[in-house]
Amino acid sequence: MSKFMKEMAAAQSLTRLLDAAEECLRAHDAAGMKYPEPLLRMLGEEEAPRGGEKGRQCLVIPAPQRPPAPPEADDGWIWVEITAMKASNLTLGVLRGARKPMTPSEISEALGLIGVEVSRGTIGNIGTRLFGSHIRRLDDGWVLVEGATSPVLFQGFAWGPHTIFEATELAAHRRAGIVHLLRVQPDGMQMMQIAHTLAESCPWNKAPVNKDLVKADMEALDELGLAKRMAGNSGKWRAA
Repeated sequence: MSKFMKEMAAAQSLTRLLDAAEECLRAHDAAGMKYPEPLLRMLGEEEAPRGGEKGRQCLVIPAPQRPPAPPEADDGWIWVEITAMKASNLTLGVLRGARKPMTPSEISEALGLIGVEVSRGTIGNIGTRLFGSHIRRLDDGWVLVEGATSPVLFQGFAWGPHTIFEATELAAHRRAGIVHLLRVQPDGMQMMQIAHTLAESCPWNKAPVNKDLVKADMEALDELGLAKRMAGNSGKWRAA
């Protein structure tokens, strides 16, 4: 068993234990009983605040398995599937990896070779918008402006610090994280649990998180066949 699979199994075990502990807390609340000291110690409570979170240990979910990364990738970089990238960042990514100036037609052809169709006209419009800030026009083609931010395109993914990605690209990053989270927790999770866990226990997630975003994510993942609602009235979702 790989180290990654062992980490997932350990996280699943701890999640089940903490779920049982939270249920025990709720049962004691309903009965108006004092929390047992062993339970408080296990949860890391400094005292017995009813309904509070003071001193609670934070469960950290292992990060998704990292695909092969470009040599220049930093540990804090994220990756997004190329098919989820916007045309503007794809154009910048091609220019970053180019060894010579490139024309819009050459950029379009280069993107077609990695499985993304972007027309020459679309790339021309991107250039008009980004000339000066990100792209410099030469007699024989375009090059990146020195110091301009752009993703690195590598083996089917776009890589870079999260700050260079657009909102829809970060949504793809978050949705991949949700699928990973549901695989770590095969018993299923409610949408609010997903949002809370992403925000509090997944430091590797660099996308914004709130209940409305996660609701839209679950609908999208359902349409893509990557997640589905579990039968019954639990409101839980699981990876498909």
